[in-house]
Amino acid sequence: MDSFYFSQVMAATNQLQVIEFKEDFLVEQMSIDTRTWKRGDVFIAIKGPHFDGYDYLHVAMDKG
Repeated sequence: MDSFYFSQVMAATNQLQVIEFKEDFLVEQMSIDTRTWKRGDVFIAIKGPHFDGYDYLHVAMDKG
């Protein structure tokens, strides 16, 4: 996967007005599972039939 900046992800998903961030950073990977998420990744919260990723946002935030 090509690397890109967080601001590019936010612009592509029309989220710049929702999420404020102090410093742009290079995104290495994307993850929908906080168990595999690591610093530098972007966590994508997806609501599915069995789990709601929004319930795990605090886990990703606690990891940094």
